[in-house]
Amino acid sequence: MTAVHHLALIAAHDLYGAELVRRLAPEHALACADREALAERLLAMSKQLAPAPRVLDLVGMTGHDKLLTFHGRALDTRIGRVRASHRELAEQGVIARLDIVGVRLVGCMSAVGEPARRTIAQLADILDVEVTGTTELVTVDDITATGFVSPPPRQWHAGTCLDLDNLTAGPLLAGAHALTLARARDVLACIRRDAGVELPRLLALPHAVLGLPRGDQFHHLELLLDYELVRTGSTVFPVDDPRALRSLLER
Repeated sequence: MTAVHHLALIAAHDLYGAELVRRLAPEHALACADREALAERLLAMSKQLAPAPRVLDLVGMTGHDKLLTFHGRALDTRIGRVRASHRELAEQGVIARLDIVGVRLVGCMSAVGEPARRTIAQLADILDVEVTGTTELVTVDDITATGFVSPPPRQWHAGTCLDLDNLTAGPLLAGAHALTLARARDVLACIRRDAGVELPRLLALPHAVLGLPRGDQFHHLELLLDYELVRTGSTVFPVDDPRALRSLLER
């Protein structure tokens, strides 16, 4: 059976980009500082690598609608320039020259939800190869020297608790949304506060930061993955009812 190699494409200036490049062996990684030059860089790399079937991993952070971001912009095929940049890869022969047999979107839960699945399906049509994503939470540590290794399902175990008395309080962070004390209590009631899991360097972008008041200072919580998780430091907690939390905060 012919071995399938992996090639990870990483936005060099995105969060964790430099660390991810260092983790991967040179023949398994391409750091790209400019999305517009992507086709040229991949064509140049195709001349250096030995012929072999490959899976191309686009590694980034997932944000709104669990869409992967690359160079800080969402990989959303509703956007014309996103479709055009990937069509260029097919039309310039990049996919064929690298013998790419599949593409994976590597970030937290990048195949979950209608917007993410739609983008995956449209990319598959454009590139004419199988495109997949992830259904689990992904961290930097799931990237090895030879590429991405799918993590097992994360288990939420009672133990680590979200106790505000144990959190650092400070001035309201720039861009954070300050809550009233009553609203903060309602937010905390939506969170499974006894089921925290340490997941440092999670490949997910916060879409909002909440400031929970403590006197004239604030505790801060990040909202992740369309209200499904909250994070403080490197500990994440599941939200029991993401719709209820969204509705509460959007009133």
